[in-house]
Amino acid sequence: MAELLGLVSGTAGLASLAIELLECAKKLERFHDDMHDAVAKLDNLIFDIETIKFTLQVLHRRRQQAAQSEQDEHIAMIMDRCIAVVERSLSSLQKTVAKVERHMQWSKR
Repeated sequence: MAELLGLVSGTAGLASLAIELLECAKKLERFHDDMHDAVAKLDNLIFDIETIKFTLQVLHRRRQQAAQSEQDEHIAMIMDRCIAVVERSLSSLQKTVAKVERHMQWSKR
């Protein structure tokens, strides 16, 4: 009888352990999926930042050309507005990058 009780207890313990292992595996799988999504998002963000950089370089050159040739002041106004939009976006991006850096520093501890 004691052997039967020991066998039942051992089986229940193994079942509990199996459930815990399954839960850990599911969490790791979700973490893996999140990391994969994060990498894709970072790749997209890097592409967007590079595109903004190239756009700003073109805008800067066009702005100088407009100033030198005294072209329509509307062109300069449009470029100034585009630059203002990018500057606002850059501010938000810098805050996000700082937040990610803080989180990565914290997670290294």
